[in-house]
Amino acid sequence: EIHSSEQRNALLSQLVDTETSYVDILETVISVYASKLADTGVPMERLAYVFERIDEIIAVHRRLLSGFEQQMTRTTGRNLSVPFLAVAERLKVYGKLCFAIPSAVEELDVIQKKQKMVKTLECARIDSGHILGLKDLLNEPLKRVLKYELLLKELIRHTPETHPDRAG
Repeated sequence: EIHSSEQRNALLSQLVDTETSYVDILETVISVYASKLADTGVPMERLAYVFERIDEIIAVHRRLLSGFEQQMTRTTGRNLSVPFLAVAERLKVYGKLCFAIPSAVEELDVIQKKQKMVKTLECARIDSGHILGLKDLLNEPLKRVLKYELLLKELIRHTPETHPDRAG
């Protein structure tokens, strides 16, 4: 029981850490890449295709992260289901995002055909501090959904049968 409790707490910490990193990545996509491309004169309607739904995703995950952090301040009775349930309806944006990513990547390919844009995107990658380029970062939301499934399954495995998260 104690061993499982320690593993659950470690998994909760991992979830908060990875959520923090994920929110940072999303914010980088907007603050660095979108602003650099806008500064080079890429029309806003083209940028809208590339960055479609990212603002919505950021808002959902900031709220989710805040809920996780709030739960982590508790020494007992950490209910992970509370923050998830608070954003459950808003997580449906991922369905729309799944359809938007191929168009975003296609639009990015068109933008990158200009040598100036290749240099701009490389400068943005360096400024972002990330190894991955924009095309890879645009796929991070899909990777995050898959990561949730793995983390949550493992978390459930280490959650007592009587814990409120089992009902949530």
